[in-house]
Amino acid sequence: MQIRFLEPLAGVVAVLGLVPLVMWFGAITRANRVRARLGLRSPSRRSHVAALTALVAVPGLVGLAAGKPVVEREQVRHVRAGAETLFVIDTSRSMLAARGEREPTRLARARESALALRSSLDDVRVGLASMTDRTLPHLLPSADPDVFAAVVARAIEIDAPPPSGIYGVRATDFGALAVIPTHGYFAPATRRRLVVVFTDGESRGFDALRLRITFNEPPAVETIVLRFWSDEERIYSGGLSDAGYRPDARSATAVARLAEATGGRAYDERELGAATARARKLLEGTPSMVADRDSTETQLAPYLAAAVLIPLSILLARRGR
Repeated sequence: MQIRFLEPLAGVVAVLGLVPLVMWFGAITRANRVRARLGLRSPSRRSHVAALTALVAVPGLVGLAAGKPVVEREQVRHVRAGAETLFVIDTSRSMLAARGEREPTRLARARESALALRSSLDDVRVGLASMTDRTLPHLLPSADPDVFAAVVARAIEIDAPPPSGIYGVRATDFGALAVIPTHGYFAPATRRRLVVVFTDGESRGFDALRLRITFNEPPAVETIVLRFWSDEERIYSGGLSDAGYRPDARSATAVARLAEATGGRAYDERELGAATARARKLLEGTPSMVADRDSTETQLAPYLAAAVLIPLSILLARRGR
């Protein structure tokens, strides 16, 4: 952190403040001589101190404000070289399910968990995609957590992407994940790759063999699956639950098949801490490097100008007595 003046020559205003200060000293000296000849009592030193403080502080603060000082802060972001992570969030309609109409939906909980996990991977580039029966990239792996949070807030919503077909019950197809290792979701030079899937697990049948082949082809893609599901959850609309939806008890089996096919591990949403520890372990051993430098500036002039009112108000208050 450092302080820099944008208009350093403007600080000459503070020097001009010496003029009234010299005049004040002259007036005080003459007044003391007159009082001494007349035998009058001199004012207390306290009143002089207040006036002197105001005469010094006001031009000083004005001079500093005129110089337009700014506080510069530089933040260096270190990220791991050769390691990238992709978060894939299930946005099928079943992710609207919740324990009650006023309770957070599966999608809302998945968003919250994604942000929490992203904050724990602050030295890793993290990208974002959504999934129904196809996968849609929203953000290629980035070192900026603020950009990630903005994309989560604006892009992750139900049926984004909309499923390619019309499905009466389940639109999610874990087979859609097969494109990730081969379609540019990771930088070509990235050797350590991790995919984290946030889903309720209510997938249609999928080709596990295809996933096994694509995810294990060098450079292999590690996988973590976080499941958001309860058999007590329903989809609510207008105060009523959707009679056409019932939680699919086979979701746990589908998640287990996905984890097995991709050589990964599956966790319940309550096990976010364990999933985070697993992610950190998978990304260990890659060296850190400087990704970028962020500079922020804070203008001090408005605060200094406002501070001028303090000594002036003190001086005026004493003169009013």
